[in-house]
Amino acid sequence: MAEVPYLLVCLSFLFAGLFMDYKQTYPIRRLFLNIFGVVMVLYFGSQLSLENLVGPLSNLLLILLGIKFLEEKKPRDMYQILLLSLLCISLATLHNLSLSFLLFLLVFSFLSITSLVFINSYRQSQRDYQRAEVFFHYFKVSLALFISVFLFAVPFFVGLPRSQFPILDLFGRGEGLKTGIAREVSLGKVGEIQQDNTLAFRVYGLSQGLKDPYWRIQVFDTYQKGRWVINLKGSQPLPKGTGDVQYTVVLEPHYDDYLPALDYPYSLSTLEGIKAQVFVAPGGVFRASTSINRPIRYTASSVFEPPNWDEDLGSYLEVPKDVPKG
Repeated sequence: MAEVPYLLVCLSFLFAGLFMDYKQTYPIRRLFLNIFGVVMVLYFGSQLSLENLVGPLSNLLLILLGIKFLEEKKPRDMYQILLLSLLCISLATLHNLSLSFLLFLLVFSFLSITSLVFINSYRQSQRDYQRAEVFFHYFKVSLALFISVFLFAVPFFVGLPRSQFPILDLFGRGEGLKTGIAREVSLGKVGEIQQDNTLAFRVYGLSQGLKDPYWRIQVFDTYQKGRWVINLKGSQPLPKGTGDVQYTVVLEPHYDDYLPALDYPYSLSTLEGIKAQVFVAPGGVFRASTSINRPIRYTASSVFEPPNWDEDLGSYLEVPKDVPKG
């Protein structure tokens, strides 16, 4: 997710570019802007990693888009502005799953197609570009292209088969133990666990002063033959109101029903991307009424002290008979 200072820089460059276009004067040399763009690419490129990919890339795209606003707008520059805008919107889809963003995406798609048509017509004939009949003709062409793309996309969306697992991961799923979240934990298997760097979820809105946040996802209640498993069943409704800290989670599909929350989970105010009921399962963890098979976003709150859940804690204190005392 892009940081606010870089967004403000992009907006300031945008308004400066509009003023330059109005005055038809561009005091900043293109060579200087190109050098500045290369420096920004190197700067944000040094911050990229598998664990931190979206943030630096979003900031870089905003800066490059702002630089293009400061240049004289030739057709080639307009194409580049459209491409950078498309990349920015593509990254924004990782964090926005609401219906309002879908409407914004449709409007952006229509304006992009319209801009592309008009840029091409401008390249062919600048003389007739301002005539009203030409304007309406290309507007109708853009609308027809947009509707055609939308109509052709619907059959593909409905007809293409959907796998229960990511397509790119079908041939790489091993049988060995991996780090992550599981329904049980086997003791004595630490040496066999493989490191898995797959992104699980992103969190936004936490205070910078919060150190070492602890996420409650699974709570095991029964020890059986060298394994910790979950046997307790039941559910409680989420309480009303908000806790001590509120934050937003963008959860990747994991094909289970758990919803990670900061310890101690308290309530959940919004859930986007899937239709499901959320409840509190034994152990004070959030669960959904259906499996998470697509990216979702939710706003949750947590408290710093354990909430008073109506739950018998005796099951968590039982010790197997074969475990020696002391």
